[in-house]
Amino acid sequence: MTPLLACQGITKRYGAILANDRVDFDVNHGEIHALVGENGAGKSTLVGCIYGLVEPDEGEVRVDGIPAAIRHPKDALALGIGLVQQHFVLVPPLSVAENIVLGAEPRWGIDFDRRKAEQDVADLCEKFGLDLDPSEKVERLSVGERQRVEIAKVLYRKAQILILDEPTAVLTPHESRSLLENLVRLKEQGLAVVLITHRIPETLSVADRVTVMRRGRVVLCREIKDLSAEQLAEAIVGESLSHPVGARGTYGGSLVEIHELDTVSGTRGLALKGISLSLREGEVLGIAGVSGNGQQELVDALLGLLPITSGTYTLGGKSLVGRSTGEIRRKGVACILQDRQSQGLLLGSSITENLFLGRSLPEERWGWVSKEARNESARERIVSYEIAAPGPETPVAALSGGHQQRVVAARELGSLPRFLIAHDPTRGLDVRAAARVRQMLIRSSVSGAAVLLISSDLDEILTLADRVAVLYDGRIRAIYGTEEVSAEELGRAMTGA
Repeated sequence: MTPLLACQGITKRYGAILANDRVDFDVNHGEIHALVGENGAGKSTLVGCIYGLVEPDEGEVRVDGIPAAIRHPKDALALGIGLVQQHFVLVPPLSVAENIVLGAEPRWGIDFDRRKAEQDVADLCEKFGLDLDPSEKVERLSVGERQRVEIAKVLYRKAQILILDEPTAVLTPHESRSLLENLVRLKEQGLAVVLITHRIPETLSVADRVTVMRRGRVVLCREIKDLSAEQLAEAIVGESLSHPVGARGTYGGSLVEIHELDTVSGTRGLALKGISLSLREGEVLGIAGVSGNGQQELVDALLGLLPITSGTYTLGGKSLVGRSTGEIRRKGVACILQDRQSQGLLLGSSITENLFLGRSLPEERWGWVSKEARNESARERIVSYEIAAPGPETPVAALSGGHQQRVVAARELGSLPRFLIAHDPTRGLDVRAAARVRQMLIRSSVSGAAVLLISSDLDEILTLADRVAVLYDGRIRAIYGTEEVSAEELGRAMTGA
């Protein structure tokens, strides 16, 4: 049988770096083929060659057995290839419907038929279980909702070959199951699906085959039925990985107290109402919830970015209500933000500059320290946090996503925080990078910090947290011990059931 999409001998060099080394990859009609590997393994380069974002030095792409000249994404779209990228390509001032139909707008004569566009998008979202308001402006949406818009854009264009880059990274278990079930239905209708994911369970649950890349090469291509989770993880990293283990039961005294906290409306017009939480020294408290139910507002309130209208918020008995973000951070609060590229880093700046954003060295006097001293401290952190970079003056934009996240973690954890807020800290990271960041969180809690873990990955919460609070519509719906609750029970509480 001729594959619907086939890459043969794809090679791409960037100077001395061999990003793709004679890569072969194909996906058949009616097949889900998972493409997995660590950040920097070459997956993005291969997808770029398929979608016209990158021109390969050698090799070719075939569609239905015919060599394809794909020099631009519009060539790929014309061939029925659709790509849902991990980093969003949206126009924030436009509505959900306008973003989805952009470039393929329904018309009433020569005018844009807005009513039909919104109805088509509403029908699409209902069909595929995507919770979106077609008339809502994208700039008001949460990260999870923006991801759904990207997925809907591809589905709207009825592509025959769907490439999805981490499509479930910010979805709830129910939404993820719904999406994966729809991918299976699309497969049964003869479509080809390329699923790029770091989640081994979903790979094993829906994929027919899996290709593993490491350092630009294909190291494994096998049918899923012939692989275990352990074998797949070992193929991805080239070695066995140990799971992080928390220090449950070894807590100190109460450290963070939040009582009946209310806020003004946040980015989506949602306000927090009556939030009460407490964290002890050494404890990891997880926050679970459907994206858009107040997670960002909670982070903003705790960092002093969103005004608290009533209630109390103390760290070590000292009130942080009404204090500036700088004051709150100086009191010992650190945060690993959800979107490292737009919120956590200055991409055009060096590793050193990013490591000391808003931070200082102990030897600094009157706000000044030599460049050599900062670079030396940065080198120590590069080694300690295993950041793959030639040196401290390397621009962070040159690092893979996983190593960018390590820079953020090195900056925040290097300050020895008393209270660490981690908002989707492993979003979009590969197996090894995610394991490394999780180990850092556990290490921080073991050293006595209170850790608030806000994550869209329930498995992550259940593995790392001591307790989990469910956030729904700006309120804490319930708090459970993680050893006493299942993912299914949490999923029901997250949807308000």
